[in-house]
Amino acid sequence: MKQIEAREAVGLLRNMTRVLCVVGILALVFTTVNVTRFATTRHVPLPIAVLLDPVIGTALAGVLYIDTRLAA
Repeated sequence: MKQIEAREAVGLLRNMTRVLCVVGILALVFTTVNVTRFATTRHVPLPIAVLLDPVIGTALAGVLYIDTRLAA
């Protein structure tokens, strides 16, 4: 099996990071739009509907972070 040079490996890692960041941003936009649309169809006021996804996402990230710290 052929080994990859260090420069090529760094380039591949940078490209993979860029692609994953784009995918992550698109996923966040997708979920935010869907949650907002779902909430507005249930007669939730628009300012509250827009904030639902970021608030829930932040709470989930916080819970997962605290859980990993407690488990360690």
